[in-house]
Amino acid sequence: MRRWAHRSRLRLSPRLYTLSIQMLGNPPGGRSNNQTLRGTMYTDDILTLLWKHAPLILIHTVIGALIGLGLAALGSPVYVSTASGLVAAEGNSGASSVTSANTIITAVMPTLVKIGTSDSVLTEVSESTGIDKAEIEQSVSVSNTENSLIIEVSAKAPSPERAQRIAAAEIEAIRKIIGTLSVRVQEEASLNLTDVDTASLPASPSAPSRKRNTLYGGILGGATGLAVALAINYSHRKSEEADGEGPVTAEDTTIIRDGIGSTRLG
Repeated sequence: MRRWAHRSRLRLSPRLYTLSIQMLGNPPGGRSNNQTLRGTMYTDDILTLLWKHAPLILIHTVIGALIGLGLAALGSPVYVSTASGLVAAEGNSGASSVTSANTIITAVMPTLVKIGTSDSVLTEVSESTGIDKAEIEQSVSVSNTENSLIIEVSAKAPSPERAQRIAAAEIEAIRKIIGTLSVRVQEEASLNLTDVDTASLPASPSAPSRKRNTLYGGILGGATGLAVALAINYSHRKSEEADGEGPVTAEDTTIIRDGIGSTRLG
């Protein structure tokens, strides 16, 4: 089988290598040597690059993962406490019911969500917990699952007890507001809030996540290592191209012909 000249076999400089490709002509199949070698070299270059710089990429990946883990370990923990309650209408008989569910869902629940983070409610929570109002404002969130009578409260804080205290105070403040409201369908019915889940005491912080930070750090570190490897490879190629510039001498031509002849015979 005919063997075509390859830089690693002839050990040519970039200038002589280019000239040797031109002198070889077209290989069987009609494709030029430039096209054939360009595709082969492109694949080889990628594999060679990854293999050659694997330690560099691996080191960057490990460093990135360690940095992510360190940031997670040193970061301030955030604990989240949640609480929820069921909004129901209580008629004159004193029995709670959800016969006015559609009215409550469409007219009352969206209003309660907004009231839950209103200035008056946040002020009451701040006064009952002794925590600064600005922190309460950043901590509390109120939501309502679509088409349900459940109102949900969550509170985040740097300690589990603090988060639980804020969530409990928030649900109580909303309970007081709901107690002043009423709806009328067939008869006047006052609203009340029944606990579904009391304010929880979080057992572990929700953020920062060590696993997630380590994963993200490793990915970013690996990408950085690959970028550095590409930069080194690019610089090396530029250096080779600069070394390969200049006129081709008769001696260069002789070296190429001898190399091609020995390669084909081999």
